[in-house]
Amino acid sequence: PFKESTLRWWHAGMKPSSVKLIDELKSLNLIPLKSNDERLPIVARIYGYALGDGSIDKNMNTFAISSSKKDVLEKIIEDLRRIFGEFNYEIRRNDSARGESYLFRTTDRRIIRFFVALGFPVGKKTEQRIKVPEFVLVSQNTIREFLRGLFEADGSVYNFGNKRYLEGTLTFSITVENDPELIQNRKRFLEEIKLLLGVLGIKANNINEKVTDRGKILLRLLISHKPKNVERFIEVLKPAYNEEKAEKLLAGLDYIKSIRNNFKDVQIDLEVCETFNITTETGNLLANGLLVKNSGGLETPAHERVEAGAIHRAHKGVLYIDEINTLTIESQQKLLTAMQEKKFPITGQSERSSGAMVRTEPVPCDFILVAAGNLDALMGMHPALRSRIEGYGYEIFMNDTMPDTPENRRKLVRFVAQEVVRDGKIPHFTREAVAEIIREARRRAGRRGHLTLRLRELGGLVRTAGDIAKSEGSDVVTLEHVLRAKEIAKTIEEQYADKYIERRRDYKLFKTEGAEVGRVNGLAVIGTSAGIVLPIIAEVTPAMSKEEGKVIATGRLQEIAREAVMNVSAIIKKYTGRDISNYDIHIQFVGTYEGVEGDSASISVATAVISALEGIPVDQSVAMTGSLSVRGDVLPVGGITQKIEAAIQAGLKKVIIPKDNLGDVLLDAKHKGKIEIVSVSRIEEVLEHALIDCEKKAKLLERFRAKS
Repeated sequence: PFKESTLRWWHAGMKPSSVKLIDELKSLNLIPLKSNDERLPIVARIYGYALGDGSIDKNMNTFAISSSKKDVLEKIIEDLRRIFGEFNYEIRRNDSARGESYLFRTTDRRIIRFFVALGFPVGKKTEQRIKVPEFVLVSQNTIREFLRGLFEADGSVYNFGNKRYLEGTLTFSITVENDPELIQNRKRFLEEIKLLLGVLGIKANNINEKVTDRGKILLRLLISHKPKNVERFIEVLKPAYNEEKAEKLLAGLDYIKSIRNNFKDVQIDLEVCETFNITTETGNLLANGLLVKNSGGLETPAHERVEAGAIHRAHKGVLYIDEINTLTIESQQKLLTAMQEKKFPITGQSERSSGAMVRTEPVPCDFILVAAGNLDALMGMHPALRSRIEGYGYEIFMNDTMPDTPENRRKLVRFVAQEVVRDGKIPHFTREAVAEIIREARRRAGRRGHLTLRLRELGGLVRTAGDIAKSEGSDVVTLEHVLRAKEIAKTIEEQYADKYIERRRDYKLFKTEGAEVGRVNGLAVIGTSAGIVLPIIAEVTPAMSKEEGKVIATGRLQEIAREAVMNVSAIIKKYTGRDISNYDIHIQFVGTYEGVEGDSASISVATAVISALEGIPVDQSVAMTGSLSVRGDVLPVGGITQKIEAAIQAGLKKVIIPKDNLGDVLLDAKHKGKIEIVSVSRIEEVLEHALIDCEKKAKLLERFRAKS
């Protein structure tokens, strides 16, 4: 075997003894080309591939190479023809192999004697001493082609995808019998491979040694997994024969480059290791030094392979699970066991069987679990799993708003810029356009002095505004584009609310003018961002029961809404002086097929019932929203801006809201000045603005003020 000094000679431009070897082979008529022949790198590539998946029988009668793909063997034959001309050969299916496999064989004495003269092992490779042949050192190109063939052989495992950064690092491994001389030979061979990689600008790390379950020795040469080094490896050693493998590697290369361009300051260190094997006996994937995948070397069927799961790939790292409640209880129990024991077996399961086909010994899986979900996820979590999280970790409720400060507004400005760059097709925003995005963030927060953190929704608005600007050929996104985008980029709830209001206006389910006893235009919210007009009608009739009257509410009211309706009866008893036990009070929430929840309709219900009891008409151009305490205080509610916008869209002229909600009103420019907003803090103020002026109203308000 050559030493490092040989490479130094080569770097200095001096020709090592390998050149003499080629000349000697030429003189012996064993090879029809010279040391400077351009076909010599092809010889190196075939030699490397054959060293990985080929053999010369012990009697030197046959030269054979195996592959899972027939077209790979046909390309190797074409290369052999370029060197030796026409020769006899056969390609047949390898029936002794598991899975699809083909075997190329030739008995041509020229080819056999040639490779033997170059140093190719004769007989079973696992029992032979192997080394890097000296002729490979003739040039950098022969070194490159030798390693390309060696890594491309079917014993190698490529697993780079264009959807992830890296499935793992690159590893060159050899499995050898537990024989001290063979072990030393393979170590020297791996050291030679490490030096050759260095010539090509590829960094390799130290050689690891491990005893397998079968008592064999696994030697691994780890190639540095730094992104630049991986890029260099793929660019230089991409497969020459296997197009599918080459495409997969190049797709991974493109993705790695895109990641590096986007995150230049981020350094990612992974410890999962890919295996590249030079024997046909194993083709394994190792994770952190542990066997987690067995390809069998000759295409082991999928259901017999050992595939690492997420918990094993996350060893010594972080396992992130979104929507934790979607895991079955059985899976959560297994996750809990893995977290407690810090190891768990890897199992493989056949698609046609409910039982595990393969099961390994417990494999280490020491990781940090980060689980995410909505509040309903807690209901679907295994109690024991959540208990471990509480006992050994942290539970965090994520904010959906942040304080409206200059610093946070600057962050939103940066967010807009990032969305533009990420999209790559839409123009940048003007100052006024960005200001409108920030204003929309205030509006969607639903809280005074806060900005929304529902950034996905804001991102949709940014892209819609950008698409509008681009369709018009504008160089920048303006305020007008953002305002138009807000009309287009509506949630399903907002679109439904628009249709809801339009339908009810067509069929006059709510009125916008005149006066009517016992009828009030309430306001409600669908989802988190859409307001609607909610007509509420009250009717008072003599009690059907001799013992007491009842409050009967219809409209699929949920628990909080029903309690709010019952609380209204306390207000009526206290302020009207009526004994409502003599009456049945019917309250109808018109058109609420989806149900009603919350207490924001309390002042609307109270106004409708009082109007019906006293016979005082309600102004139908007025809408209202607000909660009501049993003492007559009007309390704040949510979604105030969306409710006011719904009232404007419905054509109403006045809206009554809680005084504490006045600072939460953030109307768009197109809505400003289109409706009178009245803020109130007491029920008598609501009645003063909602009821039509008359003598009954004046007396009623006197009674209310007297008891306040």
